[in-house]
Amino acid sequence: MEHTNKKTYYYFYTPSHLKNFLKEELKKFRPQWKFSYSKGALLTYVEEGENTLNYQPVFAFQGGVVHWKSTSREECEQFIFKQSDKDPKIKWGIFSMDDQLQTYIVGTVKFRVKSFQHDTWNENQSNEVLDKSIPSRAYYKIQQIHEELNLFHHGEVAMEFGSAPGGASHFLLQKGLKVIGVDSGDMNPVCLNHPNFIQLKKGIQKITAIDLKEIAKLEELKNDVDWIVSDMNLPPFIALKEIRQFIFTHKKFPRKGLVLTLKMTKIDMVNHLNDIELKIQQLKNYRIHFMGILPGHHQEFALVALRQ
Repeated sequence: MEHTNKKTYYYFYTPSHLKNFLKEELKKFRPQWKFSYSKGALLTYVEEGENTLNYQPVFAFQGGVVHWKSTSREECEQFIFKQSDKDPKIKWGIFSMDDQLQTYIVGTVKFRVKSFQHDTWNENQSNEVLDKSIPSRAYYKIQQIHEELNLFHHGEVAMEFGSAPGGASHFLLQKGLKVIGVDSGDMNPVCLNHPNFIQLKKGIQKITAIDLKEIAKLEELKNDVDWIVSDMNLPPFIALKEIRQFIFTHKKFPRKGLVLTLKMTKIDMVNHLNDIELKIQQLKNYRIHFMGILPGHHQEFALVALRQ
């Protein structure tokens, strides 16, 4: 049965451990959307009136507008076939609400994080055994961000805060970047022994102008910083404060952008997503290009801001 114009239904997919984060986010930023249904990774919401899906939640990896509901998958396929004739540019999907009852919904795909595929993704995807050649899971985080947005290129220079033991640095080195790792912890030899890697063995707040001048003298790192990358184990506002203070103090505005993973250890942090965006906007000349979850991230999200 097709929905009337009096109500609009939306669907979203999110990992089960982030469901409450998504619910809190929509409660805060889209209070007119009322929770309707939840099963597995799927949640649906309803709004009185016409479709106003002009918001992409940070804690959902796919979402859209529901247009049809049926117990017959064949009927759903026929519906999509007819709609595709009207506008072939619109992306459609069939989503199972209940496998036992064989209930399906048909919806448009308004957004989808490419790293997630709802038909192949599973809850254990982010708990895979770490490859022995990889220093840490940060490797997979930065890999997923790159595959999502195709950010990094050979010859660029990245400065990574919170680099130890070296997962993200290892990936960046494999992509042909030159990396300055900033961390008081020990780096994995796979990074330390790489000719395009140098470590500042100190915390971000202890970096001095002399440190940066010494780095600038090195032939392999003579270019200015293209990227600031951070996977610091700090609350979002503290991490952003340290990064902003470094940028303004040392006038180190990255030429390409910032790639950050921000930890959301408490659900009430969701209420401050707008404040996080504002902190980035205050850097000037940077625009948030991506802000969302990725499979390898647990209670955290990725934020990518590109220079304009």
